[in-house]
Amino acid sequence: MRWNGRVRGKVRVLKEVYIGDMDRLASMIEHSLEKVDAYSLSYGISLAVLWADKRLHISKTIDSVIGHKGANPSPGKYALIFIMNRLSDPGSKSYIERWIRNDYTSTIFPKPTSQGFWNVMDRFSDDDMEEIRRRLKDRLISLGYDFSKIL
Repeated sequence: MRWNGRVRGKVRVLKEVYIGDMDRLASMIEHSLEKVDAYSLSYGISLAVLWADKRLHISKTIDSVIGHKGANPSPGKYALIFIMNRLSDPGSKSYIERWIRNDYTSTIFPKPTSQGFWNVMDRFSDDDMEEIRRRLKDRLISLGYDFSKIL
């Protein structure tokens, strides 16, 4: 199911929810769901980011440069959360805490906060960002990506 709306004068998909195949939809229509206590979480973009992280080692790379101690989400995990948010439902940094409640990400990272995000991101220096960029580029090259045609 899709909800469309206008953003800056152009029609855009505002929300998209997977409800299953036609047989499942027909079953839902035929059988009442009044006694079902269920909720839905968005997951597609978040899982795609987690797949990319597994392949590219984004969070491990960030954590190895920035460092991390403690039980709270690491700088690398906060970066993944930020990427997921920006790709799925971008808003202000203070919105991340509300956004995550309705996303699959909340089942993996149940305690991140907007303030925690700001605290972690304040630790990144320009030199750290350059080192992270260099390591991720090296990882992409090792996987066979060709940068010669990128302008």
